[in-house]
Amino acid sequence: MANKKIAIATAALDTDVASLNYIDHAYINMVTRAGATPFLIPNIAETHWADAYLDGMDALILPGGEDVSPFLFGENPLAETNMAPGRSDDMDIALYRAARKRNLPILGVCRGMQIMNVLEGGSLWQDLALQVEGAGPHDRKGDPDGILHYVYTRPGSFIHACLGAQFVVNSLHHQAIKELAPTLIDTAKSQDGLIEAIEGRHGAKLWGTQFHIERLSDQPYYRPYFENFLEAL
Repeated sequence: MANKKIAIATAALDTDVASLNYIDHAYINMVTRAGATPFLIPNIAETHWADAYLDGMDALILPGGEDVSPFLFGENPLAETNMAPGRSDDMDIALYRAARKRNLPILGVCRGMQIMNVLEGGSLWQDLALQVEGAGPHDRKGDPDGILHYVYTRPGSFIHACLGAQFVVNSLHHQAIKELAPTLIDTAKSQDGLIEAIEGRHGAKLWGTQFHIERLSDQPYYRPYFENFLEAL
C-alpha cells in the first residue's frame, strides 16, 4: 500500500489578482494517512496534458468543488447554480476520460461523484431546495466537519462492507444525482432518497461519495473506506 501513487485533481479559482489552483488539505491527509503518496494534478487550460499526468499513477481522485456545468447534461443553469470556472470542468473531464481509457480506479467526492455520473450519461438536480420536494438538509454551510444526517447502504456493496448498514455523515451540497448513469449503481442513500454513494457496474473501477469522506477520514470509523479503496487497486 505504501507505494500507491494517487493523483488528485486540483480546482481552478480566479481572483482579482491571480488565477489559482487549490485543493483541500483533507484529501492529502486522507491519502498519506492510509500510507499512499498524493500527486496534485494542475488544473490548466491545456487539457491534452491530462493523459500524461496519469503516467505512473495507481488511481485518480476527483474532489469536491463548485457546481458542475448543467450544459454537460443538457440543461440551462438556474440562478442558484454556482458553476466552477470552465477550465475546472474541462480538466476534470479530460482526467476522467483518460483514467477510464486506462482502466484506472477513480474515486469521486461530492462534485467529483456528480461529474462522474454526468460523464457516464446521468444528470443532476441543480438545486435541491428548489427542485426536490421533501429533500432534507444537505448543505451545512460554514461547518464542513459537522454531522448532518444518516446514510443507508446497499447490502453487498463496497461501502456496506467498509462502513456498515448505516452511519452519519457531513453534508455540503445543494446539488445531487437526479438520473443515475446506466454504468453506475447507487450504493447508499439518505433518508429522503437522494444518492449518497455509487460504484461501477460490471467490475468498473468507479467509486464515489456525495458526502465528504476525506473530512471524515481522520476518524477511525471512516478510515476503512479509503484504506479498502487502496486495497482494491
